[in-house]
Amino acid sequence: MSKAENGGIVLKPKYLETPKGKIPTYDFVMGLAKAINILDEAVAELEEKIRGMTPASTAELSDLKARLESVEERLKSLEKRLEVELEDLNDKLMTLTDVVHELAERVQRLEESIRG
Repeated sequence: MSKAENGGIVLKPKYLETPKGKIPTYDFVMGLAKAINILDEAVAELEEKIRGMTPASTAELSDLKARLESVEERLKSLEKRLEVELEDLNDKLMTLTDVVHELAERVQRLEESIRG
């Protein structure tokens, strides 16, 4: 067993030849046991970190939910204002259209009176 460059452990399998087949050496088995202990410690450390993160993430989710609700309310307010402005613009456009039609009729009457 040796340390890898990135901080990990490299296990090199070593076996003894016996009449009944290959059996792992004591050093190899002890290296496996040590690697298992290191992994167990790493898992325990990660579990602690995850437990520590859970309350923070719950608080963050609550904050995010509040912010989303605020954005939603603002969007609804903007939507209402846009509807009012669009209705106002539509009314003005209708009035302008009526005025243009009235002007067109007056121009037509003036042309007829000049010709007539």
